[in-house]
Amino acid sequence: MAGVGGTRQCDWWFAYTEKSARVVREDIGFPPEQITTVNNAVNSEQLSNALRDLTPDARRNARESLGIYSDNVCIFVGGMYKNRHHDKRLPFLIEACVAIRRQIPDFEMIFIGGGPEAHVVHDAAAIHPWIHDLGIKKGTESIPFWAISKLLLVPGAVGLVILDSLALGVPLVTTNDPCHGPEIEYLRNNHNGLLLNDWQNPSAYAALVVSLLRDEPTRLRLATECH
Repeated sequence: MAGVGGTRQCDWWFAYTEKSARVVREDIGFPPEQITTVNNAVNSEQLSNALRDLTPDARRNARESLGIYSDNVCIFVGGMYKNRHHDKRLPFLIEACVAIRRQIPDFEMIFIGGGPEAHVVHDAAAIHPWIHDLGIKKGTESIPFWAISKLLLVPGAVGLVILDSLALGVPLVTTNDPCHGPEIEYLRNNHNGLLLNDWQNPSAYAALVVSLLRDEPTRLRLATECH
């Protein structure tokens, strides 16, 4: 491995998350007593405060602006891209959403974000009126839409968006995708979110989401553990 010698020569290693620490400890052989796991994060206090201060009128306006009158609402938030290292797998998600809609007729899906693969969402929204393509939202603009959503659906690469999931109490449903960022360590399966091992099966992903939308006590438990 290139650079391993230099890695071993440093005095201390500050690991991004426990996933990074494992690589340094197990693959490189760095002494575990000289590793500190930092647990990289961003300050989510602004999001938490914005959610706390959100009025019932703001929630209602968010629903009405999209013509949503269902409680079975899910959301995707993040960059819309596909490359060798990080793939959001938007076609997979769209296919799963169509399968969810067949089983839950009032299912609605919100997409927030942008990027080179945004056309996948644009095209899907043009066909399916229950898919809502909101583009990029900055700062706290997305909070009303998080607030009306029950689950965060990101089957592909998960990064810092998991911190938004935890801060806002919207459980993440993802897969065991090999492209995840180190932040996937913050997901505790069946505790503060769900992770599907069968990561290449959109039908299995859809079934997992459907089961959770139909099991409000379990979803509320996950949401509580997010906080």
